[in-house]
Amino acid sequence: MSTLRVNTVQDVSGSNSSTPGEIANGIAKAWGNISGSGTVAFRNSYNCSSLTDNDIGDFTINFTTNFSDDGYSFVATAENWEGNNNDSYCGVSPYKGSFAVGSIRIKILRWRWDGYNFKDAGNVCFSVFL
Repeated sequence: MSTLRVNTVQDVSGSNSSTPGEIANGIAKAWGNISGSGTVAFRNSYNCSSLTDNDIGDFTINFTTNFSDDGYSFVATAENWEGNNNDSYCGVSPYKGSFAVGSIRIKILRWRWDGYNFKDAGNVCFSVFL
């Protein structure tokens, strides 16, 4: 195995450069686009091995490679559940205490003027940074 050691990585034009540390710390350690209604599945993903459909609007995302610790940042969004209704919104939140090195459990909440409930969203997109 060979090792390449450099201080700076540049694109071909020389206009954009990064250090190896910036690259290692600034890229998502996992990301995904989930089809969250019907049969739950990844449309596309990186470092994600499987999904568990726990209940309505309740999923566990399992990572292919465990993280070094559970202090990562998780950012997600979900598609408006009603699709064409602009008075309803969806939010994604991790379960309290669900940050684990190999997975995270999330809930999707739909709310509007007349109340709120957990719902399966058609699109759930997320990124994980460590």
